[in-house]
Amino acid sequence: MDELIRIASPDIILSVPGSWPDAAALGASLAAEGEGAPARGRLRDAETGAEYRVEAHPPDADLARAFLAADPDGIEPVNIEAIAQCAVVVRVTAAGGSLAAAGGMLRMGARLLRAGGLGVRVETSGTAFSPADWLYLAGSGSASALYFAYVALVAHEGMFFSRGMHNAGRPDAMVGELDPNEAGALIEGFLRFVLERDPPLKEGHSYADSASGPVYRLSLQPCDLYAPGTLLHNPYGVWKLTPDRGGA
Repeated sequence: MDELIRIASPDIILSVPGSWPDAAALGASLAAEGEGAPARGRLRDAETGAEYRVEAHPPDADLARAFLAADPDGIEPVNIEAIAQCAVVVRVTAAGGSLAAAGGMLRMGARLLRAGGLGVRVETSGTAFSPADWLYLAGSGSASALYFAYVALVAHEGMFFSRGMHNAGRPDAMVGELDPNEAGALIEGFLRFVLERDPPLKEGHSYADSASGPVYRLSLQPCDLYAPGTLLHNPYGVWKLTPDRGGA
């Protein structure tokens, strides 16, 4: 991916609604958990030294609805009710664009949940999680956890796309000519392969999800589903997977 190295790293942004009555209570909760309170609007990861910008905001009127829309089966009604009634939403921002940065933000979200957070919404992919689901991903230690935390699948004009891989500094993927279940399975398998193996992919390389499965050729396309500069735009591009009619 030599042609992608010079791209400026996009930010990763999380929104964490909490049970805190105000920003001061957030700091006290973090201190009580032994995590350290924010200093001058920043939290530091003692393990890596990375810094995260932290801002406390009143909740958006549509916050609970956004959680439910992002994960209708994964958020329990009691959590939705608590999110709808919360007084403070913490917005956490840090430079993304790498596997390490995405993993660090996964841990930072878990840190806020342990201090009283009610859920995590990834603003730079549109995914959202209950505390139990996010804590499970943060504790798994696997590269695949980054896929489940940051990547959503969308359909548009007969094509199926992923979005959110820019959080980890990698292109997204798209495919057509498949039914939704097959397309989702193919994209998931391909992107988990990318995150777990970090292969040096180039234009014209091939991919198959099994030794006997169909072969797809890769071509790197610009991300035109979301406008440049918006939270969901992937500046690294999108791998288009096209069936190789000639065989393996």
